[in-house]
Amino acid sequence: MNNKNNNILIAGGGTGGHLFPAIAIGEEMITKGYNVKFIGSKKGFDSKYLEESKFDYKLLDIYGYKRGLSFKALYENIWLLAKISISTIKMIFVFINYKPIAVIGTGGYISAIPLILGKWFKKKIFIQEQNIIPGMTTKLFSKYADKIFIGFNEKSFYKKNDKLIHSGNPIRDFKLKSNIGRNCENQTTLLILGGSQGAEPINKFFINNYKKIIDRNIHIIWQCGAKNYRNIKNKIKDNRRVKLLAFIENMDEAYIQSDLVVSRAGAISISELMIFNKPSIFIPYPYATDNHQYFNAKYVESKGAGILIEQNKMQKKLADKINSLIEDSSKLEKIKSNTELLARSKSTEIIINEIMRLIK
Repeated sequence: MNNKNNNILIAGGGTGGHLFPAIAIGEEMITKGYNVKFIGSKKGFDSKYLEESKFDYKLLDIYGYKRGLSFKALYENIWLLAKISISTIKMIFVFINYKPIAVIGTGGYISAIPLILGKWFKKKIFIQEQNIIPGMTTKLFSKYADKIFIGFNEKSFYKKNDKLIHSGNPIRDFKLKSNIGRNCENQTTLLILGGSQGAEPINKFFINNYKKIIDRNIHIIWQCGAKNYRNIKNKIKDNRRVKLLAFIENMDEAYIQSDLVVSRAGAISISELMIFNKPSIFIPYPYATDNHQYFNAKYVESKGAGILIEQNKMQKKLADKINSLIEDSSKLEKIKSNTELLARSKSTEIIINEIMRLIK
């Protein structure tokens, strides 16, 4: 590396969907010889992850704006203003001492202060937007960004697209082949995902319907979330056709073993499923900001690479859709072939190469 100063700030978190792209980009920047400092929140998912990692990081004591008109929401939002002021001062000292040459934001409320200061200190600014609909951070700072890397090739939600690059979403460093064989009976396998916390409506549906599924000689791998595990375990007992897990550590193994996936429609989950070419039924979380999970799933369905079922229609449609796909392998193969059109296996490489080109 020729530059004396090769320091990069990467800010993003609050959820894994914002943090994991930041980590993927940061790890690759480090291999290229850059120094990377991650900016996360003490209140978010990123706090525990970064504290247990080997990375250089700083955690800010802020949280997301509380929607609603309750006294509690008003109190917390007033207190938030004070915390933002304190965190801004702390970040000014980070900029002065660390002297970053660029700021990369991967979304979430934690990105805002570093991006504002990046503009103020006249640094290169880059944004990675995971979802079809740009989040608040992207909307606010897109006009200041040097480049915006988008996860899906849909640009209609942006006023200007001259800064947009369809990179796809950076994902974890998965292996695409498994050392673990299929389940012992070589059954068709259904993978159920509701996010790391578990999705209660999805869990409830499968508590009531799992017997009908396994009676059709289908094996189930079911990530139910830690808070739901004991209750569900007591209800399904020790059924050898159901592998119940609070959390799946080696998600690549689960993807590889599955034939069909039922999942929420977070951008990173979708990107991973496209990379693994997995036919999927998406149940968007209906209360996501701007209903972005619905639009993510709608886009994938429009390309023939997945099926969208809204949560309020799940009871009527999901069981029949699972059965129709499992019974007709040609339908599964058609969806699988379309996932290849959306998969972006070199997303991180595309982002890194463009950033390196602009900061040289």
